[in-house]
Amino acid sequence: QEIKDVVYDNIQLPAVVLAYNLPPKKHPDTYALNMLSTFLTGGNSSLLTKELVDNQQKAVGVAAFPLDLEDGGVFLTYAIANMGITADTVQRALDEQIQKVIAGGITEADFQKLKAQTENDVVSRHGSMAGIAESLAGAKTFFGDADEINREMENYNRVTREDIQRVAREYLAPESRVVLHYLPKSEEPKP
Repeated sequence: QEIKDVVYDNIQLPAVVLAYNLPPKKHPDTYALNMLSTFLTGGNSSLLTKELVDNQQKAVGVAAFPLDLEDGGVFLTYAIANMGITADTVQRALDEQIQKVIAGGITEADFQKLKAQTENDVVSRHGSMAGIAESLAGAKTFFGDADEINREMENYNRVTREDIQRVAREYLAPESRVVLHYLPKSEEPKP
């Protein structure tokens, strides 16, 4: 059952937040979910950025990221509407793109690009002392084993195109999410 709420605040542009439940961080689907979030909003050529920001110009910014926690977390997707665009319009545009991935998956070319981007992200994160320290601490905290850091790329390499589509279908289902419309106070109905 979808839960929906509207919040009014001191903002200029409406925003839409979609939150989906995630499995615990140790779950094998974590890697596919991370790759899915990169595919959706990781960089200028990502699906939602290309579609909603560049092509349709319905949003000024979009992001999707899994907040994966030890006991399960949330997959957050948000979009900030362009001038004159309603939250409903932005939500429909977001849903349309997510449904495309659920229904048709991603192309082989996009998948290869995604694998290269993922490898690049892992390598650059481990390219600094702070990044290594954070990864080691995370591995120890979540997996009880700092050596998990060395298996990270192996785990990403096991993810298939089919996995990306499957986790989209399994975890980004509209019926099990929370939808927040974040609107300017000027749009609040007067009592």
